[in-house]
Amino acid sequence: MTSRPQDPQRVFRHTRSEMDPILFGGIPGSFDDRRLQLFIIPAGKCKFRCTYCYERCNLGHMEPEVVQAVKAFIDRRLEHLDTLSVEWFGGDPLLAKPVIMDVAQHISSSLGSVPSIGYSGSVTTNGYLLDGDTAAALIRLGVRSFQISLDGPPDVHDESRVRADGCGTFCEIWDNLLALRDSDLSFDAILRLYFTPATAARLHSLIDLVNDAFADDSRFKVIFKAVARLGGENDHKLELFSPKTEREWIAPFRHHLFYESQLITHGPDEPQIWYAAKPNSFVIRADGHFSQSTVASCDDRNTLGCITEDGLIVIDNDSR
Repeated sequence: MTSRPQDPQRVFRHTRSEMDPILFGGIPGSFDDRRLQLFIIPAGKCKFRCTYCYERCNLGHMEPEVVQAVKAFIDRRLEHLDTLSVEWFGGDPLLAKPVIMDVAQHISSSLGSVPSIGYSGSVTTNGYLLDGDTAAALIRLGVRSFQISLDGPPDVHDESRVRADGCGTFCEIWDNLLALRDSDLSFDAILRLYFTPATAARLHSLIDLVNDAFADDSRFKVIFKAVARLGGENDHKLELFSPKTEREWIAPFRHHLFYESQLITHGPDEPQIWYAAKPNSFVIRADGHFSQSTVASCDDRNTLGCITEDGLIVIDNDSR
């Protein structure tokens, strides 16, 4: 086990508001029509076949006409906004890297005419395709936040986060994270460390790896999360923690980190609204439909309408 360093000068301070002022805007910001939070799914597919994945949608890549619609929608809204958050989601969004680059470049250019807007761009990815060149290109275009999930040390991770051909994925993801660490790029990387009743006791080994590799780098933060049932085909096989037991496990995980500042947490006095309940937040899917949640994104009950090529939102009242 890696020992905890004692030098207080090595503790980094990096607040949540620095990480993402839009994500942590609190309840009032959730109803502010001058804030817009977009989740864009440029590709509904993924190279992984994670054992607890909840996505059953096989949407392909976003077609050019939908890309144009996204650009037009953003252009229509920009002059009316104070803040814009664009979060790329999937599947694995990096399977459609050209789409992300195209839209991010458009946003970057458009912001030149409205420089007062606060803008944040982020990617939630399995990390397999987040190589150094890709990260550098995204960061140059203002996409500076990355969320990457790990399920434990290599042998544990490779049992649940496997490629479609059955091969493991940990080493490639870890090499990409180390390349990010060794760069002089400005970014925020959130490592989401998942665990189940079967794997929780092994998570300390992964925390040791995280401590050794990233504790001295304030660009990297950590969230601990138990696996949940979110509608996947293997939900019935998942053994779950109760909320109380999950908290009891997370407490020593947090203590096992070198520094408290490595953590991202929500304090008890910081009420939050789930993004899907925010009237100024919604999802644009690869097929041009939009919804409120990235979970069950292709469920008809989660489809609100579609976006037209000139950037207008058309509500499907028959499905409401």
